[in-house]
Amino acid sequence: MASNVDDEIQLAIEEKKDTYRNYLQNKTVEHLIEYKKHQATVRKMTRRQRREDWDKFTTLERDITGTQRQALKYLNIYNCKKEINLKLTQ
Repeated sequence: MASNVDDEIQLAIEEKKDTYRNYLQNKTVEHLIEYKKHQATVRKMTRRQRREDWDKFTTLERDITGTQRQALKYLNIYNCKKEINLKLTQ
């Protein structure tokens, strides 16, 4: 799915570049408006993708830290039980 979105963004960037080149060849208000529309579209698409990537990263971080905390909790419980068993056997 990510590559599909990346491909869409790349196509939008290419369209933006084409409209910019077109504007440079024919400096009219219509071409400028068309370029600005494409520029805004690319900006929105990249912003949305960055936001989604950041959300995925932060949820992954929360998952990892939550898993780490849970693992440490169980490890501490295991170590306490192990120490208690050692004291009882001695």
